[in-house]
Amino acid sequence: MTRIDSHIHLFENGYGGDRPAGAELAGYQLLRRRHGIDKALVVGFEGDARFAGNNGYVLNLAKDQNWIFPLCYVDLANASPHSPDEFVAAGAAGFSLYLGSDATVAGRVQAEVWNAIDRHGLLVSVNAAPAALAGFGAVLEQLPASAVLISHLGLPGPAPVNRADDSRAQSQVSARMSALVQLAQYPQVSVKLSGLYAIDAGFPHALAQADVHAALEAFGVDRLVWGSDYSPGMDAVTAEELFAIPDWITSQLNAEELEKVAGGTLQRILDER
Repeated sequence: MTRIDSHIHLFENGYGGDRPAGAELAGYQLLRRRHGIDKALVVGFEGDARFAGNNGYVLNLAKDQNWIFPLCYVDLANASPHSPDEFVAAGAAGFSLYLGSDATVAGRVQAEVWNAIDRHGLLVSVNAAPAALAGFGAVLEQLPASAVLISHLGLPGPAPVNRADDSRAQSQVSARMSALVQLAQYPQVSVKLSGLYAIDAGFPHALAQADVHAALEAFGVDRLVWGSDYSPGMDAVTAEELFAIPDWITSQLNAEELEKVAGGTLQRILDER
């Protein structure tokens, strides 16, 4: 089974900033071999001063590690129309956008920046909470050629623990997932099955079932891609749990569907770039 990781982070001194240079990479290499991961999208992040230079670090790693597909962090507050071109010239396989929960940030970006991103027709990884996703449709209209991957099921937040009332539970799921579900109308958008620990901290993250079902129902199995969220997720669960696809997900999929989620769909997207 082809397995491709749609969401990892690599920092020179680790996510916590306290590891020897390269230790985080070495740790992922071991896990990659153990779990048969062929490729990984490395999501760049420089949204905090301590992560300054992460784009350059990941681009440099990709020169010697052909399994790495580097997605360069675009600082939307300061991006110029030249930024995407410069990243691609340096070897980027796509771009990393962080919107947080700010519903206005995407709209404040110059149209020329979106045009420059889309001109390359590459991958665009988006970390955004529902409040920001609610206004993201207008941006997607400007990114028709890009393959847009929404991280962590759209970051709906921790699931309500008490879901005894079925009608109330369904209403809660609809409210949590509505902004993401609305984006299913854009065919270039897929969703990362990642970060389930942020919905339900305890493996196998059973309280995330309703949210995953909502994503599957809206996007279909062909537009859902697995990701580990290494290494931030290592602070929440064990390595084995982080790289596992929970049984309650695999039991709903046949062999062909599981192959798509685990890596087949992402391989197709990469082949089309």
